[in-house]
Amino acid sequence: MTERPAKRRRVELSLDDKLKIIKSFESVPKPTLRSLSEKFSIGKSTVGDIIKKREVYKAEFEKNISGNKRRFNNACKFDKLNELIWQWFCQARAKNIPISGPIIHEKASEFAKELAVADFKGSNGWLDSVVFGPERLEYDVLAKSPLVRRKPIPVPYHRWPIESLEA
Repeated sequence: MTERPAKRRRVELSLDDKLKIIKSFESVPKPTLRSLSEKFSIGKSTVGDIIKKREVYKAEFEKNISGNKRRFNNACKFDKLNELIWQWFCQARAKNIPISGPIIHEKASEFAKELAVADFKGSNGWLDSVVFGPERLEYDVLAKSPLVRRKPIPVPYHRWPIESLEA
């Protein structure tokens, strides 16, 4: 039986390194992805991904982003919608209105139509990230009283007990 090859070590490239790869790729004669991957000691698919996103990296360079930066802020396309839902949610909880997942989904769909967000789906993952996101996990969002700071909720959020939603 043949042994598996050793797992390649993860390499994080800085913006400068990515721009060097792009410059090499755009030079004449045009090198192959394989030759670039060997030259920079990274995977061929990584080189391909960098080449696909070359306009993004060039734009970051034009904005005078530090060349040492390795990761970029990937803003969510539903930021405005998420903020509106969170504000609505806080206002409803302040009025002691019981709120469930389907109610939040319905309200989010209404806001999405108003904001002309065409590809909004409102999945359970989206709900968890908006209402129970990392910075909001400290709050008891299903309590009958307005938002109260407390320890993280240990129960799965997609299985809310019915009695906690009643007023």
